[in-house]
Amino acid sequence: YEEIAAGVTVEKNLTYPSKWDSNSFDLYYPKDCTGGLPTVVWVHGGSFVSGVKEGVSNVATMIAAGGYSVVAMDYAVAPEAKHPAAIIQIQELCSYLQQKQHPQADMERLFLAGDSAGAQLASEYAAVQTNAELAGDMGLEQILPKESLKGIILCCGPYNLVQIRKVKNRLIRFGVWLLGRAYFPERPWHKKAGSAQSITASHVTRHYPAAYITDGNTASFEVQGRYLGEVLRKNSVPVTERYFDEETEGKVYHEYMFQLADANAQLCLTDILGFMKERLVLPETIEQ
Repeated sequence: YEEIAAGVTVEKNLTYPSKWDSNSFDLYYPKDCTGGLPTVVWVHGGSFVSGVKEGVSNVATMIAAGGYSVVAMDYAVAPEAKHPAAIIQIQELCSYLQQKQHPQADMERLFLAGDSAGAQLASEYAAVQTNAELAGDMGLEQILPKESLKGIILCCGPYNLVQIRKVKNRLIRFGVWLLGRAYFPERPWHKKAGSAQSITASHVTRHYPAAYITDGNTASFEVQGRYLGEVLRKNSVPVTERYFDEETEGKVYHEYMFQLADANAQLCLTDILGFMKERLVLPETIEQ
């Protein structure tokens, strides 16, 4: 890893214009970069109330070494910033990058990505950009041309908080109830517009970007990832997935992809690089 990282430039703590704080990002790209590269905007996890961009540094480094620019973003978290503040900040960052302030980032070849809560945020933003009704309801413009948004990478995301609130485990139910009160501005949060807007599968259209979805099989959200994949396929959206059979492959935990020494994380990284390469070279006739 250290040898690979030595070939990657990291510009730290850059800023994008925003009405909220935590409006910074780190930009990763190969040291031999001479022009714009396909770009990944990665949204970190943290249960909507914590987390920092540095938490994705090892995966961002590995992706950048593969010939990409990676933008690892920070955003304001709850309870200070309520839904949809983080969604708006993804928009603010993408708008800023479209102005070509950083020539290494080619926003005409864009992938959205996220882990855990960041996967939910990325998935919701992709829905905003591909569903005009949702964009109107949330008061956001659709600034990403369909031909520019090449795909989305979703790792271990909770794509339906209302559903998690109904699980049998009382401790989990209580935790999600507290989280919902912190993240959504209205009460009861599970019956209001914000929580409905955040259920990605409810807003999928055939224009949603091709997706790579993965999750572990223990202490994570595999069921929700699989369901989102099913909904995408029903809408004729290309989907690539990686899950693990506990009986044959053992326990694979939430956020497994950051443990780069593990074979499963290496599989995920190979998946991601392969998925992006395919979406960049896939002729339109084959995609149809």
